[in-house]
Amino acid sequence: MGLLSWMLVMALCLAVPTTGRTHEISPEQEAKEKAVDKEHLRTIWKALMDFQKAKGKLPDYLSDLVPQFLPDKAVLDSPVKGYKKNKTDPRLNTAYVYEFRAEPISDGGPTNHEAKQLQMLEYGPAVLPILRCFTHRDAMNVSFNGTYYESTHVWEESDTVRALIKEKGLGAGLDRGDFTVLHVQDPTGKPLAGASVALSNRQLWALGLPNRTLTTDATGTVRIPLGPPAPEASRSLTVSVYKPGLYGPRESWMDGIVQEGRRESGFQKEVTWQMRPAKIIGGVVRNADGSPAPDVWVTVYVLPRFRDVPGTFEGEPTPQFAEERQTDAQGRWTCGSIPAEATEMTLRVTQRQIWWREYRTAARGEVPRRGKRESPVDASLGVTLEDLLAQKAEFRIEPRVALSVGVQKADGSPVPYQEVSMTSRSAALEDGEENHGLIMWRNRTTWSRSHGGVTGHVIYYFNEPMEVTVSAYPTKDSALVIRKVVATPGAPPIDLRAAPRRRVAGKVVDPEGHPLEGVRMTYIGEPGQKVEKEITRTNSNGDFAWDAAPVTEVGLVFYREGFVRFTQWVPVEKKDPLTVEMQLSPDQ
Repeated sequence: MGLLSWMLVMALCLAVPTTGRTHEISPEQEAKEKAVDKEHLRTIWKALMDFQKAKGKLPDYLSDLVPQFLPDKAVLDSPVKGYKKNKTDPRLNTAYVYEFRAEPISDGGPTNHEAKQLQMLEYGPAVLPILRCFTHRDAMNVSFNGTYYESTHVWEESDTVRALIKEKGLGAGLDRGDFTVLHVQDPTGKPLAGASVALSNRQLWALGLPNRTLTTDATGTVRIPLGPPAPEASRSLTVSVYKPGLYGPRESWMDGIVQEGRRESGFQKEVTWQMRPAKIIGGVVRNADGSPAPDVWVTVYVLPRFRDVPGTFEGEPTPQFAEERQTDAQGRWTCGSIPAEATEMTLRVTQRQIWWREYRTAARGEVPRRGKRESPVDASLGVTLEDLLAQKAEFRIEPRVALSVGVQKADGSPVPYQEVSMTSRSAALEDGEENHGLIMWRNRTTWSRSHGGVTGHVIYYFNEPMEVTVSAYPTKDSALVIRKVVATPGAPPIDLRAAPRRRVAGKVVDPEGHPLEGVRMTYIGEPGQKVEKEITRTNSNGDFAWDAAPVTEVGLVFYREGFVRFTQWVPVEKKDPLTVEMQLSPDQ
């Protein structure tokens, strides 16, 4: 993910109010509550439209609807118990988020209403939400024209919205604010008509805008919409130009820094780009069984000309992004804007459920050239320039390693929304070998419609077999449940089922009996389990307590800098508080 994409996602995540559920429920209860929330959203939407028809404008806040257009104020509440009401309305704390409210998006910046009006020009009224609800795992949305749909919390990044755009189409686009006039020329300097100008990573005032592709007119010109400037909100986008057989620039534009209360524009009024000769390459992506692989991304990076320095990496070039295309139903792909002089390329083949693969150009029979950063795939993944130019390059993909982790109550029923912690290391590493690729994740178990309702599972994907440790507290009165497995292709699901718990408490002291503060206590599992998870630390009195220990013999490791690590096995029958005496390290 590029810097602009990361900034956009972070900005969108920070803008989402938190109103979610804080406790477990049955699937039946969840369905009932969701139906009520859906009905409430539809009722509020109708009241908004009635207000607009009567007043000629939308209300500033949902509270403006009460009582004339919304007689029953209770409609603004959700049936979900314990949800956190959002405070975006100055007069009422509601369960639902009104996207067109008069509240500024930032101090001194434009209002949400102003920003959403512009965003609707891009997404259209069938897609842009006017109302949202976050009391369930998936966000519930009602668009400006009354279309109901569910999405991730950041709706702009949702697959549901992508499908809606494909069905409904985008809006007409920004028609106000600043524009950059881009003139595109062919290699001889003549105007180039019919060139595709792709706009991506678009952001306006911390709001995401959809990717768009414009086309140059007969004079080789296109107007790129930037939107209105704002003192406390920036604009950014990435611009790329494509035409088969020609190679164009790719640049990221954004507003500059704030100077004396005004944000400097990072955009020019007019820009001229001259295309260069390019080559067209292509091929086909197939599954391991030889069948075509649709909807797989092929990203091409080219290596600029450089001079190697023998015996060092000093002359190692940085691959430059050239083009990205998705395979069609027959698994075929074509990239038509690769620099003509490029002879060394790296082609990355990616999709969520497959191992990502990197292919490098090489002459027939040769091992492809390796870069400074080794990829985790076999070095023999080469492709010839001749096959690429003939559009006959063939890539094979394999499924990624998928590990499904389920959290269950003691009776085996699933637990949605429960946090699962996971750490992993390559299964190819020897014991004690440093793991530079350590991954640590925290996820929540999910709803999965493809499995017929609540599954209480989270799925992890890996590019290679991994040694995985997963842990969870399945219910509020359960012991910590932890499992360590090797995730391989076809690995069975792991179930973390609630288990009885007990309290382990005590005090840690030094050799003179003084209490030790800040001693880390790590759970290493039951005998033979070989897991490791930090549980707690001692307080200022040297005391510790763990209320979620399994009702088995458990191993605890105590550690503090300057002292020898101490392992204590606590038998099931141990009820009294422990006293752990730690010894100074020999070098102290």
